[in-house]
Amino acid sequence: MDKTNLRLADSVSGIPNAAHLRPVPQDPFLHRICAVSARMRSIASRDVLSQHGLDLRDWLVLSGLFDLGLGSQRDLVDLTKLDKVAVNRAAARLKEGDLVEVRPNRLDGRSHLLELSEKGRTIYFAISSEIEEMERLVLAQFSPAETEQFRRMLARLEAALEDVDRAGAEEIDAAAPTAYGQDQADSKPRSVAA
Repeated sequence: MDKTNLRLADSVSGIPNAAHLRPVPQDPFLHRICAVSARMRSIASRDVLSQHGLDLRDWLVLSGLFDLGLGSQRDLVDLTKLDKVAVNRAAARLKEGDLVEVRPNRLDGRSHLLELSEKGRTIYFAISSEIEEMERLVLAQFSPAETEQFRRMLARLEAALEDVDRAGAEEIDAAAPTAYGQDQADSKPRSVAA
């Protein structure tokens, strides 16, 4: 086999054959971005977060609350991009550790608002400092100009991904009425060919 990986292009059939296989570059760009991100998360979790009794989801919720000041779990889902269950579990662990305080939500009696406690802010600043030191060690391999260029490129990549994500969500929203046999102009179900 050469230096390309083969990937099943159509996993629905479940039967690999040459017609369904296509070459994939050995080291695709987005795969490398994911691998670097996973490695950084692993190091941060092992060397920093675990020392404070937290995991990555806890940290994302904790830092999200620092950014928000006061927020609902729905706000945290939107900000952290974690699913609702992960945010709820992390929030429960943070409450149990006295890192967050619960406030009533006057606008919605069914939910509550979360805010960092004094202990939570102290932990947030300690972890932030340790992560900044880890970042400094990693980025010491690059000149200040390279680091700044990399930051600008990352910002552009994030903006491009946001555009792709937004376009995909709009495409899904536009297709949703017809996906279930509904015509957009008519709410009557269409017949589906067998």
